[in-house]
Amino acid sequence: MASTTPMTSEPQIGLFNNSHLHNINSGTFNNAAGDSHIYNSFVNSSTNQLAHLYNFIAVSAMHDSEERFPQPKCHPSTRERILQRILNWVESDSGERILWLSGSPGTGKSAIAQTVSERCKRNGRLAATFFFFRTSSERNTSDCLVPTLAYQIALSVPGAKEFIANAVEDDPSIFNQDISSQFFELVIHPLTLTAQGWDSTQSLVIIDGLDECTDKRQQTDILSAICNAFMTHELPLRFLICSRPEHNIQMRFEQSDLQSATARLILDMDDTVTQDITTFLEAEFSRIHREHCIRETPWPTEGVIRSLAERASGQFIYASTVVKFIDDRDFQPQERLDMVLGTLPHGKWSPFAEIDLLYTQILDAVPASKIEKTLLCLGVIIYRGDHAEFPGDIFATQPTFLNELLQLNSGGVEHLLRELHSVLDVQSRVSIRHMSFPDFLKYKIRSGRYYIDKEMVWAEVLGLLWATMLRWLNQFHNVRSGNLKPTPKSDSFIISPVSNHKALESFTSRKQTCRGGPSGAG
Repeated sequence: MASTTPMTSEPQIGLFNNSHLHNINSGTFNNAAGDSHIYNSFVNSSTNQLAHLYNFIAVSAMHDSEERFPQPKCHPSTRERILQRILNWVESDSGERILWLSGSPGTGKSAIAQTVSERCKRNGRLAATFFFFRTSSERNTSDCLVPTLAYQIALSVPGAKEFIANAVEDDPSIFNQDISSQFFELVIHPLTLTAQGWDSTQSLVIIDGLDECTDKRQQTDILSAICNAFMTHELPLRFLICSRPEHNIQMRFEQSDLQSATARLILDMDDTVTQDITTFLEAEFSRIHREHCIRETPWPTEGVIRSLAERASGQFIYASTVVKFIDDRDFQPQERLDMVLGTLPHGKWSPFAEIDLLYTQILDAVPASKIEKTLLCLGVIIYRGDHAEFPGDIFATQPTFLNELLQLNSGGVEHLLRELHSVLDVQSRVSIRHMSFPDFLKYKIRSGRYYIDKEMVWAEVLGLLWATMLRWLNQFHNVRSGNLKPTPKSDSFIISPVSNHKALESFTSRKQTCRGGPSGAG
């Protein structure tokens, strides 16, 4: 009997036999038989393009970056009214899609921005953040702004990742284009395509410290790009912009296109800030009292805390700097508090080092050609009450008087002080926003080259007043003699003839005893 070999079915060698496949995107596949090694490569286009986008972002500018740790945040139970107003605006259907949070240096803008970003992150409303910083090369320019925002939006907004990745793939040169083009290609257009599958939830973009972008043109270009986006497209985004009230930023916000799209919050007008600073100081002093095992009770007294809160003039940086100085483990807190209060000399350890650096940076922005006259103008304002016979004391903060005194044209004082709008309020009167600023200017050990010496200021002022009076008397004489018709000017300061007569003798005698000299930095 012939043997019969059973027929067996040989397994067919195939590329995907007995395979479990999920989500193959792109790639090249080869079928090989025999003793071959098979390598399959898979490329995810979106992930690859986001990796390319990542090369152009500033990671340190994000709200949760390691470089910014520990990030400044609002102390518990403080700034709640401001925070709630911002969060209500984020969730509202208001047509004002931009909120400008403005405030003087040290008023807590970055802490508020950080706190808002964390709360919006928790409730799923945060799209992206960018925190400018003056001394960081990747955070003091707009070069990385749009890629950084786009990268975060790709991760936080459902469906946006693919369209942003496509934009990068379609035109890799986008990173070398102007900010308006970048903003359209990497943010506006992708979100417009995404919007069909996106619910109506508003997402927030936070840009903090716009004034710390060192190129003023870039500052206004950023605002224009955002404004144009809302004028031409329906985007489920809102922008919180935080900055000092610098002149060029303020002027851009006052233009009609941006003004109509912007709500505004001014921290300097927050009437709860002194109470918030008091709450912060009470909590921190209580902690210091406990951790340093201070036996004095109460320490410090309510009066001291209240005095410090008032001296802060709305600046949280003042309060936090004081706390940091007193909380030094190498010194007794009681002695350090006495240094802050001025009852004990502080020597080489300044309680206000951070504030002094802040004011120095602000004054550094004043052009060299203007600094001497700027310091003289500031000197007139901060020392105006120190000489009872000064006839212009009640007028000394008026731009019209200062123009006449400093021999400036109409509008000259406003131009002279343009770089100082973050520390000065220049309107019908020139007022200083914070008590700590004149304190800084009056002490040479703190202000250095920006120190304003009182005696030099008054020597200079007396000379200027003398010249002003001679000009006025000559004009008065010409009018009386009929050589000149009186032409009242709304912008000229006039001293009455009676006060002229009394003041001339005083100024003449004092001018002979005072030494002239520059009014600038000692």
